[in-house]
Amino acid sequence: MNKPQANAMHPLPGGAPWLGRRRPAHSSDGWTGTPEFPGYRAGRIVTRLSHLPTVSPDQLYLDVLLLDHRGHTLDVQGGSCASLGLQSSAEARARFVCVVAELMRHPGDDVSRFGAMAAALALLRELGVERGPLMAAAKLIDQASTEQAVVDSLADLLVMHLGEDEAQRSLADHLVRLARNRVIHPELRLPASATLQQQLALLVRALGKHRARHVLRMAEHLDLVPDVDMYHH
Repeated sequence: MNKPQANAMHPLPGGAPWLGRRRPAHSSDGWTGTPEFPGYRAGRIVTRLSHLPTVSPDQLYLDVLLLDHRGHTLDVQGGSCASLGLQSSAEARARFVCVVAELMRHPGDDVSRFGAMAAALALLRELGVERGPLMAAAKLIDQASTEQAVVDSLADLLVMHLGEDEAQRSLADHLVRLARNRVIHPELRLPASATLQQQLALLVRALGKHRARHVLRMAEHLDLVPDVDMYHH
């Protein structure tokens, strides 16, 4: 028997300020639900808030769904949100579901279960989506993800911050400096025509998944975790 599909996506009613990505990566990306109980889809990831009084009378409840390519549910992680009480604003709720889904977008591409990534979701439910918890969750997710998922995540964030051409030029300069300083092996070189994906793949292979994000964060002075303003129209 097929598992139920996630609800169809539609613009979040009620004048919420965020309506999805500037560059939708999936035809169904965007909002679902209501301002009181919003949801958000990012690729194969769907997040949605609800209130289950018998489970947690004073907190909201988050479900995170992992879908297959037909939109059927493969895995679900759910739990109460200590960081999101019933008095939280519609803006805070919308931000929460968007940022959690976007953080999980690329790690969800190549898996059929959340596995070790469930620890990152538990951390975000407990501590919220401010800078510190997001960075800690990104570290846990990187450790549990494939190298390609980390490359895709970093590429997406760099392009959103810098634009593709500037991101490619900046990363090429960083790779030269890292090789000169022997942070990466001096013989690891790419042609000048290398794409951003190829540059990032070299960096991730050379440094490891989490260290690559950390080194780029320091070099670019960027947090390299999702922020809801990136997805603001």
